[in-house]
Amino acid sequence: MDTRNVIYQLRKKNGLSQDELAEREPNAKTIQLLSANPLCMTYDKLMPILEMINKYLPKMEYIYACTRVTDIKN
Repeated sequence: MDTRNVIYQLRKKNGLSQDELAEREPNAKTIQLLSANPLCMTYDKLMPILEMINKYLPKMEYIYACTRVTDIKN
């Protein structure tokens, strides 16, 4: 599936907003990007997601995703 034109959005986990998640799990060190292949995204689409993770969960150390090395785009 070509995911370059997929519209990505942040979804609430268990009905939590980003602020609520940051308040509830301030020391979270892992997160998983789901529902598509993030390495097929352009930099302009992926970077805001990573910046939001950094903003709300600054202690994040690992970001997991289901992807392959061949999915990395220029």
